[in-house]
Amino acid sequence: MWVNPAADPGGGVPGTVVLGGRDYRVRFETVNLTNVANGPDMTFTGRFPPVPGIHIFPWFFRPRDPGINPCLYQTYLTADITNVAQPFAAFGTWNLDLDAEPGFLGLPTQRARFEHDIPCQYLVYRK
Repeated sequence: MWVNPAADPGGGVPGTVVLGGRDYRVRFETVNLTNVANGPDMTFTGRFPPVPGIHIFPWFFRPRDPGINPCLYQTYLTADITNVAQPFAAFGTWNLDLDAEPGFLGLPTQRARFEHDIPCQYLVYRK
């Protein structure tokens, strides 16, 4: 998660001023779409410092063997400010895809890259 230190050109205030000293909750919400089942989920809490920075939340899970058919999962990242006086929330819209994608039909191979507005979806296969 990145706190933008630049002021909004429309007259807004920098993210470091808006968020500095406020409590946050970051949640990884996962759904097993194959079985229409919740989880696994994970929650991180903390307080934003009044300085710009990148906040990293290492999240992973070890799924069970899905059997003969792979399971499709989807994970969403939500972040919300939990202070009662001014609560607000955001959704993760950029994901870092670490997998290389081989070239296909004349398109070049894609290295690890950031992807925008694409849900984090993945299939889990039997070992």
